[in-house]
Amino acid sequence: MAARSWRDARLVFPSRAGTPLNPSNAREQFCAFQIERGLTVVRPHELRHTGISILVDAGVPDHEIADLAGWKSTRMLANYRHPLQPVREAAVVTMGALFG
Repeated sequence: MAARSWRDARLVFPSRAGTPLNPSNAREQFCAFQIERGLTVVRPHELRHTGISILVDAGVPDHEIADLAGWKSTRMLANYRHPLQPVREAAVVTMGALFG
């Protein structure tokens, strides 16, 4: 019966009918999934920032990260890049050495 209403839009993550996911429904389902498993609730957008930060930290060239993120240029990268904890700790140690 479900196959009769299926629309093959060739999507990686389709709705149950094969159509594009409603973003708010997807966020709610993702949140519920995390709560049911006792996980810290993070939004999909936060995962995107984390993934991009990990790629930056790993030394992946900016143009490759931009391409993976679906951006036409690297300008948006400045808004997504966040220092990871080891980078922050190194900065604190450096500042401590400079200023005692």
